[in-house]
Amino acid sequence: MLARDNVMIDFDRVTLLGTRGAIVRDVSFQLRRGELGVLHGPTGGGKTTILRLAHFDRRPDSGRVRIASFVSDRVTEPLLPEIRRRIGIAVSY
Repeated sequence: MLARDNVMIDFDRVTLLGTRGAIVRDVSFQLRRGELGVLHGPTGGGKTTILRLAHFDRRPDSGRVRIASFVSDRVTEPLLPEIRRRIGIAVSY
């Protein structure tokens, strides 16, 4: 486990359910300050969903997403605009 203050993105056993089952299931990874991450996989593999979870556009059904000091199970609706201004996401098609 990495030192907590050095981890900027932390997905801990994240699952998000859709109408036909799990969209992402039991996803765990960490990125430290300064690291670059790339999501790569087949169509329908959950890449965009992971980005939406990281942007707090979706909330996990189980597990926890932490981006810097913001944690998915503690973020409230009034804080979302400020949080989203601080989180930059680049999508390439």
